[in-house]
Amino acid sequence: MAQIDVSIVRPPRLVDCEALREIAESLRFALLRLGHRSTIGENRFSADHASIVLGAHLLGERGLEVLPAAAIVYNLEQIGPDTARDNPGYLELLRQRRVWDYSERNLEAYAALGAKMDAALLPVGYVPELARIQSAPEQDIDVLFYGSLNDRRRKILEEITGAGLNTQAAFGLYGQARDELIARAKLVLNLHFYPARLFEIVRVSYLLANRKAVVSESSELAASDTDLADALRFAPPDELADACVELAYDAERRRAFEERGHATFSARRLEDSLTKLVGTAVHPAAGPQVRYPLKLNIGSGRDWREDCLNLDISAQWRPDAVLDIGQPCELPLELETARFGHLALHENMFDEITASHVLEHIRDLPTAMSNFLHLLKPGGALRVNVPYDLSYGAWQDPTHVRAFNERSWAYYTNWFWYFGWTEHRFDLADLQYALSPIGLQAQERGIPVEEILRLPRAVDEMKAVLRKIFLTEEEVRAGARMRGDARAAGA
Repeated sequence: MAQIDVSIVRPPRLVDCEALREIAESLRFALLRLGHRSTIGENRFSADHASIVLGAHLLGERGLEVLPAAAIVYNLEQIGPDTARDNPGYLELLRQRRVWDYSERNLEAYAALGAKMDAALLPVGYVPELARIQSAPEQDIDVLFYGSLNDRRRKILEEITGAGLNTQAAFGLYGQARDELIARAKLVLNLHFYPARLFEIVRVSYLLANRKAVVSESSELAASDTDLADALRFAPPDELADACVELAYDAERRRAFEERGHATFSARRLEDSLTKLVGTAVHPAAGPQVRYPLKLNIGSGRDWREDCLNLDISAQWRPDAVLDIGQPCELPLELETARFGHLALHENMFDEITASHVLEHIRDLPTAMSNFLHLLKPGGALRVNVPYDLSYGAWQDPTHVRAFNERSWAYYTNWFWYFGWTEHRFDLADLQYALSPIGLQAQERGIPVEEILRLPRAVDEMKAVLRKIFLTEEEVRAGARMRGDARAAGA
């Protein structure tokens, strides 16, 4: 495990470097997934351990003076003959530091510039933690564009507005305020600033991660981006207005681009690319094979599964091992099993945990959920089936101590600080309802789901998928603040 920090270069009063924030977060989350320690900072470069530096071109002639030898420059700029003329200090920095670059074209450009480079390709990739924008219930913006404006961009936006679409342009807007606009938009427009047609993957990647349909000006795709050829609606400048009208008014086709774009980009896992660059210290190429399943089945009972490590509170069901998941688990926890011999439960151990009709029996559910969080790998899924609180089955079983409704997951997703969670939380990835005959009849009559949920005996159970995700730095700070406020109120 190594310390590999991510640092954004921020000159005084320059806001535009916030455009690098999502890439910085992606790098940090991918490093954490690989088992490394990582933080995000600004203008913070350590001589003791590696720092991945974004925006180093802004350092100009000061680059070599500021960045220690351990620094890794992640270049997201377009490199060409103008670089030597306009920013010679940056080119010299690229010559004398380790470089990761997002584009094969830049690697070719380094060679054309006669630079002896220690450069490796690191394409922009996906981490699930950045899939965090929920589409607004009412998408009142037909076309959203964000970025600086010049004459050619204004002309295209005027043509789209003239086609009858509600078009909104935003500049200097980042973070939550920008995300709220994305949530309200049916589609987002990607335009080149210059007539050159190089594809802006840095801008577009965040949109694809969040299932947003993108209409883009025709682009020259680098080899590492050719998989995206069908993931966006590309069109030449004089056809962009028609392309926007086409997707804005055709919800089915728009959804197809949303799903295809997300599926294509999410297959480009950043951690896979990073593994090759940061070494194999965390996951060595050779070593002992895993002797246990990567799936855990809690409360196996009659639901014993061959492909899982089966745990139950009672030995009568013959689980692989007996364990009360509602009690605090000191990890690593040693277990003796008939199928797998001696093994230890440890942090970040399982890809998936299943708990079917188990949670309603657990008295100390926060402890159980904390155990699940620790045992899951980052990105791993907790799959649960639970009785709905208005169902017949919720209180039919005398051993049930609780029932559930659609709000039962809020503490584990949004109020994580309440349990003292400081590194991870759950994200509600999916929630489905199993309707009773009463509910199915209501559905046939066209009653909305929101009303069906309030009908007694209409919903039998819920099926939820909760994913373990890393806390963002903002969430860590907010959690610490909320815990402090709670302690002060208790005092």
